[in-house]
Amino acid sequence: MARKKFYIDKIEIPQAENKNIWNVALYVRLSREDGDKRESDSVVNQKKLLNYYVENHEELLSSSFYIDENYTGTNFDRPGFQRMIKDVKNGDINCIIVKDLSRFAREYIGAGNYLENVLPKYNCRFISILDDVDTKSNPDSVTDLMVRIKSLLHDYNSQRISINVRATKDSQRREGKYISPLAPFGYNKDPDNKHKLIIDQTAKSIIENIYDWYLSGMGDIRIAQKLNELGIATRAQYRKTGNLYNTMFADYSWRPNAIQGILTNKVYIGAVDQRRETTRNYKNRTRIILDDKDHFIVYDMHEPIINRKKFDRVQNKRKTLCAKTSRHENKLYTLSGLLKCNDCGYAMLRNQTFIKGRWYVYYKCRAYNQRGATVCNHNHSMREKDIISATLAVINIQIQSLIDIKELITQINFQRQIDKKNINSIINFDRMIEEKKKKIKQIKNLKVLCYSDWKDQNIDKDDYLLMKDKYDSSLLKLQNEILALDEERKLQNTIKNCEFDWIDNIIKDGKIEKLTREIAISLIDTIHVDQNKHLDIDFKFTNEYEKLKDYIYSIASAV
Repeated sequence: MARKKFYIDKIEIPQAENKNIWNVALYVRLSREDGDKRESDSVVNQKKLLNYYVENHEELLSSSFYIDENYTGTNFDRPGFQRMIKDVKNGDINCIIVKDLSRFAREYIGAGNYLENVLPKYNCRFISILDDVDTKSNPDSVTDLMVRIKSLLHDYNSQRISINVRATKDSQRREGKYISPLAPFGYNKDPDNKHKLIIDQTAKSIIENIYDWYLSGMGDIRIAQKLNELGIATRAQYRKTGNLYNTMFADYSWRPNAIQGILTNKVYIGAVDQRRETTRNYKNRTRIILDDKDHFIVYDMHEPIINRKKFDRVQNKRKTLCAKTSRHENKLYTLSGLLKCNDCGYAMLRNQTFIKGRWYVYYKCRAYNQRGATVCNHNHSMREKDIISATLAVINIQIQSLIDIKELITQINFQRQIDKKNINSIINFDRMIEEKKKKIKQIKNLKVLCYSDWKDQNIDKDDYLLMKDKYDSSLLKLQNEILALDEERKLQNTIKNCEFDWIDNIIKDGKIEKLTREIAISLIDTIHVDQNKHLDIDFKFTNEYEKLKDYIYSIASAV
């Protein structure tokens, strides 16, 4: 199930004085996910189309552009979009025009909420030029079946792009190629090979000192303080100035989490340790720290700064550090174990205080409470009552979304009269994979023959290396194609066996009036609280929800 953000606001709806006067927002968006369409969907071309439309419709009076360049459409954390919605709520804008629905959003449920609930609530007209959507002439156009299908397709395309990009990067990581744009402190990128690291002799001694200080008994906080006292530049400072002892930037200082990163990073023993963190999904870019078993680690890829023995001593010492546990409680509260600080990832601590004859229960960041701003920059304090109220509201929104999407499946099946055979893929993935495996075997045989020709002096070394590189490139391409085909095969098998009993289990009781512990743990994985008292909720059943979208997409594609 998708993640949703919930904001606790008091809403006052402005009313337009004259509904025939349209103050227009011309919304433009472009991101890397648009791939080959970037030229046709460029900001300039979108603006031309929108201006032409306004010029040919006399009722559209004043207009302003709201532009988000290099922002994904899979979420709504876009400055131009947020400014536009704020102007809608303030009554400054009562008409939004976009080139097509994908410019507005590539997130099915969120887009539907804005088009079907938010904009109508503020009497805001919506026009999508290429999709022939205009809520003034046809208020039901945004709920049209084909509009919903298009929104799902935009959402699905973003997902597939994300999967392909991740697969390419993971392939490079498995080979030990360093793909981060920046080298870690103590290293530079090899000018002859951007995927290889070489030691920065200037900064090398700082890394060696950090390890020695830690083994001598200094902790992360004290090491950070010592580096600041010595005027040692941080990585950001050093990268800007090239001066290791620069103190120009007062805003830069060493922090304990940076020391922790250095002391646990295997890059300093010559390994390329990548995918140490990831994102929750292609829509939510919040970082998740991964366990060592989930990293891509390839050893002996560059010269080490720290020897393996010293590195292991540091890791063993860190494992023996004492960690406090929470006090024993006789009962589990509604949100026990579900709340985390959105900034540092630590659990939220439940507290209560007695003020003016009343008890108040609230949660705050455990890390900030115990270690202060060295770990987290805010206490993230929020009343338990408000968290429960907001969480209950979001759960009910999700339940309604599932009811709607189940109804949409019923409509598609009825209107298109789709036979189950149309859902099954006509592609024989097993045959295609087997053919590519045969090609791999052939190329490997050719490599052996090429090597033999070189050894027998039938070809010179330059020709051999040229042919070897060509064969290696072909092998890598075929291997990636097999991985992609295998993923598609798994997806098709999932579609064939899709069952949606889990939806019925969630929506069977309809709207939930009271949030209980049982409901919370059955639906919610984690609730993230930020310093502005906004909640970001990770629901369970995320995988099932994605399968549901894939199921709808497969039916739409077969039409």
